[in-house]
Amino acid sequence: MINWERLRFQHHYPSVSNMLISVYKKIGNLYKAAKFLGISRTSLWTKMRAMRINFKWGGPRPQKKKLDNVAAEWFKQYTIAEIARKAGCHENTVRRYLKNLEKKF
Repeated sequence: MINWERLRFQHHYPSVSNMLISVYKKIGNLYKAAKFLGISRTSLWTKMRAMRINFKWGGPRPQKKKLDNVAAEWFKQYTIAEIARKAGCHENTVRRYLKNLEKKF
């Protein structure tokens, strides 16, 4: 069980909520913020949800920009594995990209 008050005291913050907000904003990523605090990502996620602190999943998606620049013909001519190899990203990134395209239309 995490002692949030002791953790707050260790990192010199006036309150637990102030600590969570400050660390998350400074680092910008739940996983890295949890690593900085020395706790698991799920513990941080659970505490932030309980305290109604807003956060955003994920981070910047540089691979999406690569796929935005891919010629439309590629999606008809090549398999997902070939597109991923040519674009320099993972196959699941291509699948997610195509799934999000379907949602738009």
